[in-house]
Amino acid sequence: MTFQFPWRPLACWLAVSAVLSTAAVRADVEAEVAIAQIDERLAIDPQDVALLAERARLHAEIGQFDHAMADLDLATTLAPDNSSLRVARAQLFVALGQETAALAELDIALDLEDSFSARALRAALREADGRFAESLEDYDAALSRADAIDLHLGRARVLRHLGRLDVAAAELQRAVVRLRGAATLRLALVEVLDELGRHTEALRQIDEARAGLRVQTRWLLRRARQLDALGRHDEARRERARAVEEAEARLRSRPSRGAAEDLDAARQEVGR
Repeated sequence: MTFQFPWRPLACWLAVSAVLSTAAVRADVEAEVAIAQIDERLAIDPQDVALLAERARLHAEIGQFDHAMADLDLATTLAPDNSSLRVARAQLFVALGQETAALAELDIALDLEDSFSARALRAALREADGRFAESLEDYDAALSRADAIDLHLGRARVLRHLGRLDVAAAELQRAVVRLRGAATLRLALVEVLDELGRHTEALRQIDEARAGLRVQTRWLLRRARQLDALGRHDEARRERARAVEEAEARLRSRPSRGAAEDLDAARQEVGR
């Protein structure tokens, strides 16, 4: 049996501060119970690679990275040609802040099997390391296997670093259509169009993004910036005023941190 670690975006494997909540405590307890059950099964067959990999995953989820690495070390010794174990080790190295070691593991994994999970993670790591041309190759390979928003965003960032803004804009436009107007993709597209000076197109994307939204404060501010860039300053001022009014109304009807932050951002824009 071959255990497959699921691919997750890079940030999912970074260590985070403990959150004192009932849900978090319950998840930890459930993981510890599952680990104890696997311990019993491994006592019978200590060389079961799938069980070692599953226990490593559970240890990692509750922050027991040393235990997780010990399990993966043994699993990799028992199954040196298992590429998914190499990817799992790379993910764990990322959580430990050891990106160089993670890249080395991914190189081995890809020599064994050209997998989506290895390509996606290596693309993000190479991007973070400033190796943009190599990162682009990995993003392309990963996107040939799955049409994921995070990958499109990463690829667009890399293209911007490489100075290929027109290509980034074209790719993001296609991705927005294929992925049904995902807001994060459309926002990235607006930023690229703005950088290219294509403000009318950016304005159109903003209008499509905010259509039907109940909360539009941030989009109204983005719209104002594009109107200013087009020399339509009176319209821009009106949009900023609308943004302030909307945020104030939200704060009155249902106070929240988000509404307060939006109001602060709108007031700052008005004050410019």
